[in-house]
Amino acid sequence: MTDSIKERLDQGTFRLEWIACKYLSVVWVQAQRRYREERAREIAANFNPELFNPIRVTLPNGNGIYHICDGQHGKGAVEMMWGPEEKVPCLVAPEGDPVRAADLFLRTNTSQKPPSKIDHFKVSVTAKRPNEVTIDRIVRRHGFRVDSTGKKIISAVSALKFVYNCGPKVLDQTLQLLDEVWRDDPNAMGGALLRGFGVFLNEFGDYLDTKRFIHLTQKWTPGTLVRDAKALLHTQGLKLTPAIAQLLLEHYNHGLRSGTLKRKSKDKDEKGKDAT
Repeated sequence: MTDSIKERLDQGTFRLEWIACKYLSVVWVQAQRRYREERAREIAANFNPELFNPIRVTLPNGNGIYHICDGQHGKGAVEMMWGPEEKVPCLVAPEGDPVRAADLFLRTNTSQKPPSKIDHFKVSVTAKRPNEVTIDRIVRRHGFRVDSTGKKIISAVSALKFVYNCGPKVLDQTLQLLDEVWRDDPNAMGGALLRGFGVFLNEFGDYLDTKRFIHLTQKWTPGTLVRDAKALLHTQGLKLTPAIAQLLLEHYNHGLRSGTLKRKSKDKDEKGKDAT
C-alpha cells in the first residue's frame, strides 16, 4: 500500500475492501467516461497484478451496487479473465450521489489513459464545475450538446473553452451566428471556425449588422472559409484563428463607405495572432 493511499485511509476518507466484480458498475453514467471494451481487453492481455490499482467506488446503492468512479476498465479486465465472482481491491469513498461521484472522478482519476476532453467536460458538468456548467447551458440553449457522435453535437471542447474565455456573451453570439450562417451543417461547429468567429465577435460583435454579416458570410461553406483562411497563413503570416477573423472583417467591410469595422488596439490584434 502506497503512502498516499494509506494516508487517505488513515484520515477516514476511504476504506479498503475486496468486492466481487458483479457488485461494481457505473451507476451514474454521466459521472464517468464512456466504457471502451477494447481498453479492458488491452488491460487483460497485459495484466500485471503488481500494477493493478484499487478501484475507486462510492457507497453502494439500494441494490448493493457500488458506483465506479475510477477503474471501470480494470474491473472489466478482471471480469473478462476470471468472471463476475472474482473480487478486486476497492477504495470506498463515503459518497453517495452523482455530483460527488463526478467530482471524485475528476480529482482522483489515475488511469494510464486520461479521459477524453469530451468525457472530462461531461463529467465536469455533472460535478457542477461552474465554467463547464455555463458552457453546457449556452450550448444547449442553441440546440446543441457536447458529444462525439449524434446530431447537433459539438466535439471541439477546447475551442468552446477558448471562446468562453472571451466571455459568455461572445460564446453565445458565436454559436448563434455559426448556426444561422450554416444551418444544419455539422461542419459549422468545427474548432477552427469556433475560434475564428469568437476572436472576430469578441472585438466587433457589438457593432455588427447581423443580417449583413450572415448574408455575406454565406458565400462560403465551412470548408471553403477555412481553405481561404489557410491561404493567409502564407501571404500574411497569420495563424489560422486570426486568419479566419481577418477574412470575416475584410469581407464585412468590403463595399461599405461608412460604418466599417476597425480594430481598436494593437494589443488585441497581437493577442489574436497568438491564437492557433
